Amino acid sequence: MDSEKRTKMHMRVTLAATFSVLLVTVSVHAEAIGTSFTYQGDVREGGTPVSGDCDFEFTLWDAAAGGMQIGPTLTPTVTVTDGVFTADLDFGVDRFQGSPRFLGIQICCPSACAPGYTPLNPRIELKPAPYALSLPALRNTPSDNLDSPHSHNVLGGHQDNSIGVGVGGGTIAGGGDTSLNNSVTRSFGTVGGGADNDVFAAFGTISGGGFVGTDPTCIGGPDDGNLCGSCVGGPIPGAPCPGEKGCLGGTCEPDPARCGDPGVCSLVSPGNRVFDNFGTVGGGGRNQAGADDGNATNAPFATVSGGEGGVARGSHATVGGGSFNVASGNGSTIGGGTSNQALAASSTIGGGNQNTTNGGGTIAGGFLNVILGGASSFNNTISGGQQNSAGGGSATISGGADNTANALRSTVGGGTRNVASGTNAVVAGGGGFFGGSPRGNTASNTSSTVGGGSENTASGGFSTVSGGSLGTAGGSHSTVSGGNGNTAGGNFSSLGGGSTNAADANYATVGGGGDNVVFATFGTISGGGFATTDPTCIGGPNDGSLCGSCVGGPFPGAPCPGEKGCFGGVCEPDPARCGAPGVCSLSTPGNRVYDDFGTIGGGSRNEAGSDDGNAASSSFATVSGGDGNVASGTNATVGGGSFNLANGDGSTICGGNANQALSGGSTIGGGTQNTTNGGGTIAGGFLNIILAGAGSFNNTIGGGQENTAGGGSATVSGGSDNTANALRSTVGGGTQNVASGANSVVAGGGGFFGGSPRGNSASNTSSTVGGGSENAASGSFSTVPGGGLNTAAGSYSLAAGRRAKANNNGSFVWGDSTDADIASTTDNQFTARASGGVRFFSDAALSTGVELAAGSGSWTSVSDRNLKENFLPVDGRAALKKVASIPILTWNYMAQDDSIRHIGPMAQDIHAAFGVGEKETAISVVDADGVALAAIQGLNQIVEEKDSRISELEAENARIKDRLARIEMLLARINDADGGAK
Repeated sequence: MDSEKRTKMHMRVTLAATFSVLLVTVSVHAEAIGTSFTYQGDVREGGTPVSGDCDFEFTLWDAAAGGMQIGPTLTPTVTVTDGVFTADLDFGVDRFQGSPRFLGIQICCPSACAPGYTPLNPRIELKPAPYALSLPALRNTPSDNLDSPHSHNVLGGHQDNSIGVGVGGGTIAGGGDTSLNNSVTRSFGTVGGGADNDVFAAFGTISGGGFVGTDPTCIGGPDDGNLCGSCVGGPIPGAPCPGEKGCLGGTCEPDPARCGDPGVCSLVSPGNRVFDNFGTVGGGGRNQAGADDGNATNAPFATVSGGEGGVARGSHATVGGGSFNVASGNGSTIGGGTSNQALAASSTIGGGNQNTTNGGGTIAGGFLNVILGGASSFNNTISGGQQNSAGGGSATISGGADNTANALRSTVGGGTRNVASGTNAVVAGGGGFFGGSPRGNTASNTSSTVGGGSENTASGGFSTVSGGSLGTAGGSHSTVSGGNGNTAGGNFSSLGGGSTNAADANYATVGGGGDNVVFATFGTISGGGFATTDPTCIGGPNDGSLCGSCVGGPFPGAPCPGEKGCFGGVCEPDPARCGAPGVCSLSTPGNRVYDDFGTIGGGSRNEAGSDDGNAASSSFATVSGGDGNVASGTNATVGGGSFNLANGDGSTICGGNANQALSGGSTIGGGTQNTTNGGGTIAGGFLNIILAGAGSFNNTIGGGQENTAGGGSATVSGGSDNTANALRSTVGGGTQNVASGANSVVAGGGGFFGGSPRGNSASNTSSTVGGGSENAASGSFSTVPGGGLNTAAGSYSLAAGRRAKANNNGSFVWGDSTDADIASTTDNQFTARASGGVRFFSDAALSTGVELAAGSGSWTSVSDRNLKENFLPVDGRAALKKVASIPILTWNYMAQDDSIRHIGPMAQDIHAAFGVGEKETAISVVDADGVALAAIQGLNQIVEEKDSRISELEAENARIKDRLARIEMLLARINDADGGAK
């Protein structure tokens, strides 16, 4: 190629070649983004674009001509297409430091050309890319104390920005201003921009921010000429400080240079500062990373992301933003907010205002919250709220105000003025401040819990107060579920709710109600109870004497001062319990459990157990409800009602009013003023009594009024004024009846007429009166079914009707309505008076039977022809013949005395002869009569036949007599005629 061609090529290349982009950036970290750049040109020969491989030689110079070559010579073979080529060039690191650079080019086409390279003159000045034009002041300053290829500093922004002498790897990207310049005084420090930002530590970073302004935190100092305080980091209200200002960090230094007029602080605050190695300030103003103590290594890696007045002065401490936050504990973090202080290692404040962590833990936000310090204060948490305080280790406050959790793993969920001071203690919420007084809840023992409400205290280990107010769970594992003024003082005691209740013994339970107290182990009150004026004491004498203090409730009829009766029989004069004479204003208590395992289900003024100071004397007593009931015996029970007393061991009163079960195992179902002095049951009624006695057990009164039972298994089913007082004696009902014999029974009846009792009595063993009035069964096993004025005095006797007297053993006397006595005369006699007659029927249709007519002395058999069938004639002669063949004997019954003789046939002979009757061992009267009548008929036939024959004979005899007479007359005539002949 001749010289002219080369020159033309050179010109074409020079004119056509363009530098597509500036080297991306020349920086300390060139390796990370690469040091190569692209050069593109157009090669023509004789105006014709070249195509093919060409050898190039590229060199880098610091001047357009002459000067010093920088870096290596690059000799790539490049493919040219239609005159266009692109070459990737890399002269190595640190070749571009802001000074001018020129590219020298030589070319040989085609590749491996013999003539050698052709230089392109002049050298091409490398121009910046468009984005690089935004950094006209970016410059490089060499380090004079480091020999590393990374040691050059980059300085941009205002001309007054500075990188200190001996600093290597320092960077100021921009920003700054006159007197508010940015500076880097330690190696590898970085200021991204902003104004008045200073990095005093190695590897420190301030991304930007910083500003100038009057400090509003010092406004309000005293206007008395005193020095105002220099508030470092921001104010905390209430902390002591000159000028009445509090400061984060606890230091308030008099500083006249920072104040204008007295009382008005005109402090010009600084920009951002990094004092310790690897510290970072992301932006904002007046932020500080590291401790300004002259030692750049004791608080490394501190970070303030932004905001105003933030201080991260602990190692690895972080302030995310906000204003006047201080993270001084190693590894501490403040996310944002204002005037927060994270003073303990690894502590965290998420945000809020004036929160402080003196111990390890986290405050998520809120106002004036504090995590307490101490050797064991770690992992504490305050989620938010105001003026909350947590400490002790893993303590937690979720929110609310003025709450305290200061024990290991203690927790306050929220509310106001709550305190969790026991290990694992919890106050879920509630509390408050009312009427000038704090009303917070307290959980002060191990694993104690308060769910909410106000003024509740869980002071026993593992105790719980669920809610309500003024509740106290003082026993270990005790529980108060709610209500007002309730106390669970015994271990494992439980109080469900209500007001002013107390479960003061171990395992005691009060379900609710008011003014209930359990004093004994395992005692239970389910509810009820209240305090009120006692109406039972109203009506005492108005004569100035002391009214009676009615203990346990009223019992009408029992003597007592003030005309009042009391359970327990004790009525004590008590002036302290009375108002004006005769009017008692006693305020009675709610329910009380005095003995172990006692239970009260509800109601008011009820007592389970005996108030004798011995909690084991009447255990397992139960009152289910009602008012004024007392179960004072062991295992005694009162189901309900009012003023009932179950004093016997195992005694039971189901309900009613003023009933007393005083004996062991006795039961009263209900009613009013019933009493069991002996063992047994009163189902109900009024003023019924079971009597006491050695043999009085299993007695029963079903109901009625003023009935009495005793003697053992005695029963009065009902009625009034009845008495069953012997073993297994029974009165079914009625009035004024008495069963006084063993196994005796009066079913009912009796009465009280005309001023006189008309009751029945069964007074001997197994004697019975079925009813009626004024009947008496006084013989053993005797019976009076009913009627009136009957007496069964003989053993096994029976008297019935009116004025029947069965005076003999085994006698049965029936008296009709006649007002006159009818009595037996001997043992085993049946005596009856039926002045209207007697009838016996042997069938349901009343068609067959016998009658004894009134006034009659014989029985009449019912024998209507229309009630008979299957008629057959009877042969009288045959019957007579059979009767004639039956032996007729005299004999006596074996059951009677031998002297008592009878005459007649045997039943078997009658049955054999005639085959009639129900059975062969008995002779039916109707059959005997029939046999007799048939025989009579047969006999009558014979008689009639004989009469006929006699008549015939008589007629014949008459004829004979007539003939004889005539003959005699003839003879007489003859004789007369012959007489003369004689």
